Amino acid sequence: MAAPVFFLIAGEASGDLLGARLMRSLRDKMNGDVRFIGVGGPRMVAEGLDLLFPHTELMHFGVVEVLCHIPRLLGRIRQAVDAILDQKPAALITIDAPDFCFRVAAKVKAGCRKKGIDIPLIHYVAPSVWAWRPGRARTVARFLDHLMTLLPFEPPYFEREGLASTFVGHPVVESGADKGDALRFRREHGVAEDETLIAVLLGSREGEIARLAPVFKETVRRLFEKHPRLRIVLPVVPHLKNRIEKDVSTWGVPFLIVDTDQEKFDAFAAATAALACSGTVSLELALARLPTVIVYKLNPLTVFLLRRVVRVPYVTLVNIMHNAPIMPEFLQDDCTPDKLVPAVEALLSNGKSRAAQRDRLAKTAQELGGGETPPSERAAEVVLRVARQAETRRQKGVGSPVVLQVLPALVTGGVERGTVETAKALTRAGAMALVASSGGPMVRDVLAAGGVHITLPLESKNPFVMLLNVCRLVSLIGRHNVDLIHARSRAPAWSAWLAAKITKKPFVTTFHNAYGAASACKRFYNSVMAKGDRVIAISDFVASYATSVYGVDPRRLRVIPRGVDIESFDPEKVSSERIETLRRSWALPQGRPLLLMPGRLTRWKGQLVLLAALARMTNKDCLCAIVGGGKDSPYGRDVERAIGDYGLADRVFLFDTCADMPAAYALADAVIVPSTRPEGFGRVIVEAQAMGKPVIATAHGGATENILAGETGWLVPPVDARALAKTIDSFLSDRPRLEKEIYLKAISYVRSKFTTDAMTSKTLRIYEELLKRPFLHQA
Repeated sequence: MAAPVFFLIAGEASGDLLGARLMRSLRDKMNGDVRFIGVGGPRMVAEGLDLLFPHTELMHFGVVEVLCHIPRLLGRIRQAVDAILDQKPAALITIDAPDFCFRVAAKVKAGCRKKGIDIPLIHYVAPSVWAWRPGRARTVARFLDHLMTLLPFEPPYFEREGLASTFVGHPVVESGADKGDALRFRREHGVAEDETLIAVLLGSREGEIARLAPVFKETVRRLFEKHPRLRIVLPVVPHLKNRIEKDVSTWGVPFLIVDTDQEKFDAFAAATAALACSGTVSLELALARLPTVIVYKLNPLTVFLLRRVVRVPYVTLVNIMHNAPIMPEFLQDDCTPDKLVPAVEALLSNGKSRAAQRDRLAKTAQELGGGETPPSERAAEVVLRVARQAETRRQKGVGSPVVLQVLPALVTGGVERGTVETAKALTRAGAMALVASSGGPMVRDVLAAGGVHITLPLESKNPFVMLLNVCRLVSLIGRHNVDLIHARSRAPAWSAWLAAKITKKPFVTTFHNAYGAASACKRFYNSVMAKGDRVIAISDFVASYATSVYGVDPRRLRVIPRGVDIESFDPEKVSSERIETLRRSWALPQGRPLLLMPGRLTRWKGQLVLLAALARMTNKDCLCAIVGGGKDSPYGRDVERAIGDYGLADRVFLFDTCADMPAAYALADAVIVPSTRPEGFGRVIVEAQAMGKPVIATAHGGATENILAGETGWLVPPVDARALAKTIDSFLSDRPRLEKEIYLKAISYVRSKFTTDAMTSKTLRIYEELLKRPFLHQA
């Protein structure tokens, strides 16, 4: 079988470096079984690029130069497009250089539609729509399939236009700026320990140096008067070294000039502070955690024009990322020695000021992608994921569906988890899984599942925003050829229902609970969940409610209980080390029974009922861990007061959300779910039983279906602290025998009824039913 081919286009030197690193990562991940064709520079050629033509042919600056070369550039665009359509690569990756790359990508997309072929188009480095020309986001969304961004705040600008986007990290993370050696620099350049070093970066363009050198000269001269043991180091680009050395020799201060990246990064490590011309170097300085003052000057006419189009209050990327002056900026008229000297002096003399900026820069470095996986590897993972999805579509045929799930946000909870699990099942089956929400930490889970996330303000209940969301969803449905829409919450469901009506697409809803129906207005708002061509109820209790209160036709109704991931919630896979680590982090004493109550600190969850029961129990030896966010809420403070009032401070512990819930269940002896109103489905109940733990819950709602009463747990009347206390006492009095009897029975019960695979298989069968053809190849 022939090795897969990737076509890459990089139009300038920085893109050549990005492309070379991406090629290296792709080759590593594919064990060398890959070919590269395209447009690039010497670095990409060195990594094995079969060159169509060199990227230097695209590098023309200035209006006159570009006009003179238009015929040849148009010819190169045609040549690239023809080569791509002829090769039918696994993916086309265009890198930066938007003027050339976007023209090629748009023509390739049109050619693919005309010829009926599927070549995924991926662009690497987002256009700066957050700074100017915001309309470009909508333009590129028409022809790109995926965008890889360098900055963490960029994806939403494109996702709201329906373009799937992934933050992969900035290449500066792989530069080595954070690995400088201060001792080596001082030793090799004869800088004594008591000498203060300041890095001065004049810029990399002749014009920048000409405008800024006089300001830098006077600023450094005044600083030297205050700090006689001051030395300056000037990292420069090699071709400007002689010019800068000649200028700086007139400054009258001790200086060093370095022109290699390694020496520059060593200088950053050795320096106390930096004075720098704005540019990409600010990110290198952030990565090195070097406190910095930023300066810049432009031609006044240029500034006048830019102020009418630029939409950000800062020029430095570090400050733009945080929307705050992390690195103080002195621009135009503020770029004077009178203002720069005190700013640099504050960093040289004030340890607290330096430390404060370093802390913010450390956060910046982390947000730039400074984790364990380098940006080039993340980019390779995105490319391979998008290419594999396209290959799956090609193998399954053009009928492979596109399913769009909508929900308010991807923060945490059962709705979000079900969305991610369905996305994973869709991808496994060869479908394209789109998820639209306002975002949140679980977006990464959607992406890891092989899905595509689109950021839209779907959490809003504002009628005008909801109507605007209808338009956005209609556009998204058309752009991605969506076949079916699945709504999982009421506000986004209204927008999705209208969009489905307009586009004539099948519409599915999931009824997650017995929504309150106290008023006609509330019933109307809730009624959208009954409008699905198929309505999924997560329990028999919810199904009965949907039928009796909202008149859902039983022929449209399907009961699909939520599932639990039995791979994660498997007691055999939770090590004793994980359990002990959690016990120590919670500072729980050993040898005492532990009751666990997971759930947000919300009144209807019943924490106060549990505390009243604990106060009534005869067994005063047991401990109780209440795990869930909301300690600082008014109700959270009520819970804390009740703990004190009942005299339970030495037995009850409040914790925020737990990152290792399987270990929490394993640590507990029993799980308590004392909800005061019916829940649609008891996710906690099922997870606990999957871990072999007995559950004591309130006898209403989905809980009555999730527990085998008397066999895997017990049910007590609602809001009955006395009955709850009696049941817990009874269990604790015979705990060893009951735990042994319940363990295997609980695990078996969950695995027979409440698995993720069962939930997703039933959901996908509904999609097949509505789409009227069984082309979902379920794994």
